[in-house]
Amino acid sequence: MYDYLIKNAQIVDGTGSAPFSGDIAIENGLISAVGQANGTAKETIDAGGAYATPGWVDVHTHYDGQVSWDDTLDPSFSHGVTSIVMGNCGVGFAPCPPGGEKRMIELMEGVEDIPGTALYEGIEWGRWETFPEYIDYLATRSFTMDVGTQIPHSAVRNYVMGDRALRHEDATAADLAAIARIVKEGLEAGAVGFSTSRTIGHRSVLGEPIPGTFAEKEELLAIARAMKAAGRGVFQAVPAGVVGDIAGPEKWTTEQEVELFADIARESGRNCTFTLVQNGNRPDQWRNCMGIVEHANAEGLMMRPQIATRPIGFVTSLRSYHMFQRRETFLKLADLPFDQLLAEMRKPEVKAAILGDKDVPPDQPGTMANVYALLAMAAPGMFPIEMPINYEPEASGNMGALAAAAGQDIASYMYDYLISGDGNNFAILLGANFVDGTHRPIS
Repeated sequence: MYDYLIKNAQIVDGTGSAPFSGDIAIENGLISAVGQANGTAKETIDAGGAYATPGWVDVHTHYDGQVSWDDTLDPSFSHGVTSIVMGNCGVGFAPCPPGGEKRMIELMEGVEDIPGTALYEGIEWGRWETFPEYIDYLATRSFTMDVGTQIPHSAVRNYVMGDRALRHEDATAADLAAIARIVKEGLEAGAVGFSTSRTIGHRSVLGEPIPGTFAEKEELLAIARAMKAAGRGVFQAVPAGVVGDIAGPEKWTTEQEVELFADIARESGRNCTFTLVQNGNRPDQWRNCMGIVEHANAEGLMMRPQIATRPIGFVTSLRSYHMFQRRETFLKLADLPFDQLLAEMRKPEVKAAILGDKDVPPDQPGTMANVYALLAMAAPGMFPIEMPINYEPEASGNMGALAAAAGQDIASYMYDYLISGDGNNFAILLGANFVDGTHRPIS
């Protein structure tokens, strides 16, 4: 007898074959039949009209705080994800010295825009200090999916070096030994890998690049040797320069970073994976990096770029971040109920004041609220979101072109767009996929 029998599903089996109608039988926690399943089951599910597909494995998430208070882990669960990996980008919450949660929260809040209040109140601080203790803590929780975590470079460096990590001092021999020991112990306790971020775009809410951003080669090779000693784990990184000049001047080029990752893969004998996208400042950068990867893998190394299906972009609306959010006049209205805010912003004199205002920088220079400047830069290349979303629109449909056609400057046009209708309009900065080498810029 099967444990579960799913009947009449439209099955997409993940092999690339066409969908087909059939049954899926599950026995002892494993799929025992696909297509036609004869027999009875403890529970039968009629999936008529529904698709059955393999679960998604999301290898880049930041549920490090949410795992403390959410068993479901939405939105991933509702999107069909069955396994997640957290602890990416070098940020996470273990190891954490007693009373050290404030610094950990400042790092995560700045990098991933997760509200600090949620992290203060929702995380069960004090349940762990070391990384093995954090793994033990996770084992006390139950989730709708499998959860794996990486050892975050910023947390390790902060734990070992304290304020010297925030000042980006080079690690001493004693520091390197301690970092290597923590990495090895964490991997042996069950971590799926080690993560680091090397782009200055990842900053704490205080505005400083996170610990590990400028770590020298010897520190990373010490970590690589620890991974080799443990005999397990993936090295994950966000390289400098990956998004071009949008984050500011970087210390290294992305090509130099990928060469470094090849050295790490060579030293550790482990799989090395990193973020790779096309950026507008250096459109052929990704080709150069892929060439380095090709040569490294031909040597027998394991280099695996993580290629986003679309480059990093922005979404803007009055209910989220937008280019006017730090204008003096808008700040005076920002706490109004939304309908009243919208009514005020539609007054010609208010529009004129907001467009003529200076921006007031946030108190915390690393907070995501600073994105208003990037949104202003990106505005001409953004597209109004219409349903269904067109992911490869023509450039003639972007905000810059629409503003020119309307005889308006981009700021005035964006303002009018954001306050039109019910004020729930969204605009998005898009890019096309480059995996097949035929990237078509659209902005």
